[in-house]
Amino acid sequence: MTINELFPNIKNLPKTEVKGITQNSKEAKDGFVFFAVKGHTVDGHDFIETAVSRGIAAVVSASDIETVYPIPVIKVQDIDAAMADVACRFYANPAEALNVTGITGTKGKTSISYLLESVLFEAKKKPAVFGT
Repeated sequence: MTINELFPNIKNLPKTEVKGITQNSKEAKDGFVFFAVKGHTVDGHDFIETAVSRGIAAVVSASDIETVYPIPVIKVQDIDAAMADVACRFYANPAEALNVTGITGTKGKTSISYLLESVLFEAKKKPAVFGT
């Protein structure tokens, strides 16, 4: 997949092959897209130089970046939404292959979820239960 395919609404992006996506500069490698996310305690923008030195193909940020880099710097409105969209494209929408069932009510949700899990398991499905 290429940068311009990951960001179809942005014009003039190169057709550089993307090998991975990350928001962790330690995981950044040649051909990766690096998402500079401003967190509660750490700001990903502080690690753009490190990611660039590791050979990334592009930087994505919700903030203006003053420094000029030899790779595309893609500004987005919402970094979380952009990461979700790009991950869906890059990994070929894996959620489309999932069947999700929600259980609501006042009592019995946990019991029903485990009963359904055992029925699906016996039917040779691959169930998973998530709860609080």
